Amino acid sequence: MRKTIREDYYHITGMQAAKERDYVKGDPNYIRASLCYDSKRGYYADIRPVYKFTLDGSEMTSTSYGAATPSLTEVLVECSRQSKKSEAEAIKTYEYSLVSAITDRLKYKIDLEEVTA
Repeated sequence: MRKTIREDYYHITGMQAAKERDYVKGDPNYIRASLCYDSKRGYYADIRPVYKFTLDGSEMTSTSYGAATPSLTEVLVECSRQSKKSEAEAIKTYEYSLVSAITDRLKYKIDLEEVTA
């Protein structure tokens, strides 16, 4: 069972915007960072580039795949059972290491002023 606890979006700076189509308006230059819980893995961070767009008035995201789009998944707190203490520790670790993981390890330049949940 996978549960998403928190999800943040960061805009990648210095990237060219995609061409807009009549029915889709969006920006392919976002990073989605998620804090998730899985009963087998524990609490983990999943960081990957996404395309945020609006389709018929609904906001949606689509994940980018491929060698040119580096992503990162790492376990923050290993545990076999979900508990509030473990969740609080995972949230603290996630918040502390998130920007460093995106900018230093994945080498994305992000706009820290534009964070959307």
